[in-house]
Amino acid sequence: MHTFKLTACGLLTVLLTACGGSDSNNNNQTENAADNKGNTPSPVYLTLDAMRSNQCGMLSPDLDARFLVHDSDGNILSEHKTDSNGHLNIEWSEANQHITQLTYTEPNDQSAGVKVDTYLNVTAGDLGKKVYYIDNDIGCECNEVQIDLSELHNSGDFRFVDFAANSNIMSVFLSPASQHSESKVNWCADVKTDLILIDNNGFSTHVAQVLFSPVDNQTLTLSDFSEGIEVNITPPTDSSFMVAYTGFYQFGNDSWNTSPNSSNHDKPIYIYPELNLTSILYTHNYSSSSILDSHANINISSRQPIDDEGYTQPIELLTADESLLPEVEHIATQMQLASDTVDFDFSAYDSNISATTLRLYDDSQFYFDSDSTWSIFAGRAGTIPALKLPQDIQAKFDAIEHKKMNVSLQKIDRYLSLQEWRAQVATESRSADRANELIYQQGQSIRIDFALTQPSE
Repeated sequence: MHTFKLTACGLLTVLLTACGGSDSNNNNQTENAADNKGNTPSPVYLTLDAMRSNQCGMLSPDLDARFLVHDSDGNILSEHKTDSNGHLNIEWSEANQHITQLTYTEPNDQSAGVKVDTYLNVTAGDLGKKVYYIDNDIGCECNEVQIDLSELHNSGDFRFVDFAANSNIMSVFLSPASQHSESKVNWCADVKTDLILIDNNGFSTHVAQVLFSPVDNQTLTLSDFSEGIEVNITPPTDSSFMVAYTGFYQFGNDSWNTSPNSSNHDKPIYIYPELNLTSILYTHNYSSSSILDSHANINISSRQPIDDEGYTQPIELLTADESLLPEVEHIATQMQLASDTVDFDFSAYDSNISATTLRLYDDSQFYFDSDSTWSIFAGRAGTIPALKLPQDIQAKFDAIEHKKMNVSLQKIDRYLSLQEWRAQVATESRSADRANELIYQQGQSIRIDFALTQPSE
């Protein structure tokens, strides 16, 4: 087997150079507005808010985040920090082209892993709210409460009740009341607990949202729950994995449509209109191929709204066709050859592709578990310059022995330029109403994961 060899620095230089870019016809900088005299242009600004979210959804400013401004060649022009509220406001000059956010996985610990997010070909305006999860319950005011489940036990209609709160799920087996009648559950101040009843056939047919209070004993009855309605769907393939969600991934249940002989074939899935939350259908297909003479995983997904009667539009999925995989291979080859710049163009693959993400991570982990991950956000076509990082950050990526990457493409049902896409993402990041979010409800994506460096034989 042929083995590619390159230095870590050379690889990362290429990734940096290969991971930026937008549509070639959308690389113009926002023009500065002239003042009333028409002489000196008025300054324009790039803004965003860097936040952290913990186990109960409490937001706090990310005061450790660092921001690097790059020129068109990837050189660092300046470094910035947020204010005490997590707000960043940078005067955006013509020389400023790209911005990188550095977020440590553990606050106040620069020896920990780092999440690097680079946005290429940025224009002045709002980049929205950038929220990073941190695994703690500081400030959540959580307590255990005793819940009387006697009625649910005695009905005999249900097998489990799932309590989801504080980023944890606890399943309580509903055996006869003579054996069990009470259960302790975790309660957090001002945070609703999501409850799902699983019937004896294994279907989640009833759900509830309960704001528990810190009293010694409370009772749950069937009247606290809303009954679901079945979603009417036709899977695009026999192997499509489908999930119906009510709320932002709060109440979800799935159907794995494999062979007709499978016990999960055409398993019903439900939504809960009585909760007055948006419902969406998530559809996922999986396949595989080969990139750089190694195995590549291909994940294809779509999201679309479900109405209150349980109906949705026909399901459409992207495909890994003959115009996609060669372009991914083209990107990977340039990176392995340590090219000064890396070009890419997915416009021929699908005219509605709006966003491309290239992500580098440790091959020994999934990208979302990797200690250090570098994500570069671009448009559907462009050229990636040699982006520079501070030496301490670069060293974290140099230390990864076996590097893996993925290439992701995103679209909705019509074309948005890179700047339009980013404006929509920014709007949705600040929205409190998922019913009005375009990308959340209509997004389609395809992601190809493959090894960038191979173990030495």
